[in-house]
Amino acid sequence: MYCCECGVQITPQNSAPSHIKKKWYICRECSRKRKATWRKEKPELNAKIRRRNQAKRRRELDYIELCKNPFSKNEVIDWHHITNKYVIAIPRDLHRHFNGGSRQKHRDLLESIVIQIYGEKVRQFYDGD
Repeated sequence: MYCCECGVQITPQNSAPSHIKKKWYICRECSRKRKATWRKEKPELNAKIRRRNQAKRRRELDYIELCKNPFSKNEVIDWHHITNKYVIAIPRDLHRHFNGGSRQKHRDLLESIVIQIYGEKVRQFYDGD
């Protein structure tokens, strides 16, 4: 298979998700360019889709701080959901480093690190999940 836009051979490493019924294929790089172009050409529709996705996420997730922020004031933090209800503070670079693609995979990747930082206070939330 070859990309219909740039002609590069498509491998599992550079393939973009596509519908099985399509008669053409596109590489990941061309897919990203196509999406970026679409977002620039249709900013109103892109904003509407983004708002809808954010609203869906807010409906699904509560925001209850389980512990106070133990990090210094100059440390940039993110609030990480350990469940759909409870959040804890972790450094932003660490939070973004462990991106698993899905919400549950992201939580699983960060579980051991969160337990190292917060100890037994959060273990019960992972065991009960």
